Amino acid sequence: MLSRESFDVTRDELIARREALMQRADEIRERFAENVDEDLLTTAVGWSLVSSGIALGVTQWLRGRRGVLSLLLPVSLLIAGTGLLGGGFMQRRGVRINDAEESVREQLASLDPVARFHVLRDVGRDAMPFIRHSHN
Repeated sequence: MLSRESFDVTRDELIARREALMQRADEIRERFAENVDEDLLTTAVGWSLVSSGIALGVTQWLRGRRGVLSLLLPVSLLIAGTGLLGGGFMQRRGVRINDAEESVREQLASLDPVARFHVLRDVGRDAMPFIRHSHN
């Protein structure tokens, strides 16, 4: 059994322990911030919300609770999770588009002006097939 003496701690000792714990917590936060991949974290949270929404929705359905209010939380979780997943997808897509654009611009810059004109003309024609071309 614990005795009263095992709980006797001075105020200064408590403050020192608190400061040590706070410093350790700051170190852990910094390490976590350095090592965390935000895209992976967003995807994990998104899938967690989607799966929680599905599980809660199925549970509510099986319990016979099919009213609007009882399905509000599961649907909200599904929408939030889908939003996070979609936002992450759009962000990755934007990065890939920017990388491709940069690569294409570099390659075009390496061509002489006449070759660049022909490439851009052909790309424009391929991108808009509905426009009639009078010249080849």
